[in-house]
Amino acid sequence: MAKGIQQAFVRQLKVQMKARKITAYRLAYDAGVPYSTVKSILDGKSRATNIVTIKKLLDAMKLSVPDFFSADDFAQLEQEIK
Repeated sequence: MAKGIQQAFVRQLKVQMKARKITAYRLAYDAGVPYSTVKSILDGKSRATNIVTIKKLLDAMKLSVPDFFSADDFAQLEQEIK
């Protein structure tokens, strides 16, 4: 993931987790994703989070992909390829 979108993704993921009062451990468990993967994403260390993992995390929080990515953080990103 490009740096701007990665940061926006992590910020929005944390916002959604806080709104749902869900911990990283619980999210990992509910999504069927290793805790180390979730922790790496939240710490900004994961540089290549794939769409399957993203979908699992969103499904675990009962969020649709369009709803998650409609946040202002994403709308303000500049186009990566011009």
